[in-house]
Amino acid sequence: MTTPFKHRCAFCDEPAKLTKEHLWPKWTRKHLRYSGQRHQQAFIVWGDEGTTERRRTYGGDARNSGPKAPCGACNGGWMGGVEIAAQPFLTPLIKGNSIILGEAGQKAVATWVTMKTMVAEYFDPKQIAVPLEERQYLRDHLRPPDNWRIWIGNYEREKWAGQWAHGAAGVHSIRTPTRNLDRPNTQSTTFVVGHLYANVFSSEVRHLVDCISLGEIGKTKIAQIWPIQEQIVAWPKTPLDDTDADICATALHDGLRAMFATPTGD
Repeated sequence: MTTPFKHRCAFCDEPAKLTKEHLWPKWTRKHLRYSGQRHQQAFIVWGDEGTTERRRTYGGDARNSGPKAPCGACNGGWMGGVEIAAQPFLTPLIKGNSIILGEAGQKAVATWVTMKTMVAEYFDPKQIAVPLEERQYLRDHLRPPDNWRIWIGNYEREKWAGQWAHGAAGVHSIRTPTRNLDRPNTQSTTFVVGHLYANVFSSEVRHLVDCISLGEIGKTKIAQIWPIQEQIVAWPKTPLDDTDADICATALHDGLRAMFATPTGD
């Protein structure tokens, strides 16, 4: 039996009419200031021949944007449930208010961040690094896959314009960068919602996930919420300023580049 649909849902993989999933949910609008100006999206690709960066300019505020990735059943079903479960924890994080995140709260926020990260990759489908199996794991288990690491920080914005950044790479192993891979398999994402500053890293090369780091800022101003390390996270953390935000946004990408740097001769 033929289907009238040309596209498949990012999560259930069924042929369907795709729906728009806002990266910044509508309920956050009362907590955020919208500029209505043009915005840019930056896509960073790291490979054998170095780093390439592409930018696209769009009209309107970045926080009104969202790709068409899930089907209506997923978007209105389990994805809505993830949104509802995370909202009580996200609201104070976004507003910069005090909250104690227990393990349930950390899991809820991490699951929400994972879902948004997976959806956001569809801004540039050619650079999707998260495989279908991991998106289906999220759908089936309502938690991030084990090869994901997620950190959050309390950001006090001044002039830094970043809202979302995504980097992708293809890696064979911890010692071998891109070598004839047909798609990226490693990604880093930075995602800002009000005061909530999220950093995400995932890779199909598991030992790479275990050794990646956010450096000194990650030790003092950033809390890892996945995999869960602490029973409670007291919020807000020491604030990130514009310089911290800029450093953290490229820290994972810079770490990959340094890890696979080609040694120079004498």
